[in-house]
Amino acid sequence: MTKKEAPGLANTGATNKGKVSDTEMPNNSHFSTENQPTKAAALVYAAHGLPIFPCGWDKRPKTKNGFRDATTDTAQIEAWWTADPLAMIGMPTGEASGVWCLDVDMHEGQADGFFSLAALDAQHEPLPAATRTHETPSGGRHLLFRYPADRDIRNSASKLGPGLDVRGEGGYIIVPPSATASGKHYIILDASRPVAAPEWLLDLVAPPLKSDHRVNRPPIPPSQPRGTLHPYVARAVDAELATLASTPEG
Repeated sequence: MTKKEAPGLANTGATNKGKVSDTEMPNNSHFSTENQPTKAAALVYAAHGLPIFPCGWDKRPKTKNGFRDATTDTAQIEAWWTADPLAMIGMPTGEASGVWCLDVDMHEGQADGFFSLAALDAQHEPLPAATRTHETPSGGRHLLFRYPADRDIRNSASKLGPGLDVRGEGGYIIVPPSATASGKHYIILDASRPVAAPEWLLDLVAPPLKSDHRVNRPPIPPSQPRGTLHPYVARAVDAELATLASTPEG
């Protein structure tokens, strides 16, 4: 399978624990910003209730406590990206954001994650036709799925197959429109909401939790406090949220 044929790839202060992914994530329309695109985009993620933190071009966190410093606090985000306007945007996976990531790697001379994904598809039912999907600067994919209440998904490397990594509780990903030192961007390919992964994939990633260990996540309000957003960001968020309707989990 080539990367163009990958399934499921049509265009989707305090850490925000308990976040569920039935609220909308930012889309490409938010990221044509003025003078400081990365800062403005970081504020958009926060306005959507998604905690974020700054990372360097090596993808390592630039904060003392790493992804544990992720926040939706606009003042802190303003300070981080004022100090380093080119910092990439990191987002925790797992309960903090309500999503987990299937990372399909594509690096020259290394394992081809698309080939491994095709092999899994051949053995099981296809992945969902659409879920939130980002393209990485190397040509890989980040497939984002709703974090399930009955699983404890952790990070793994090539457990599912060569070039297929998982980012769950205790992990993080870089999100669009972050750019590397070479100027290559993370890009939203599918702005859909993250959907539930199929059971066969979840069974490969993490066994179900016993009923007394299931996560009971409270409902999330339709919008999050925005603090003092850049005027462009405030307008973009207002326009987006005005068109959204809550989608029940399931």
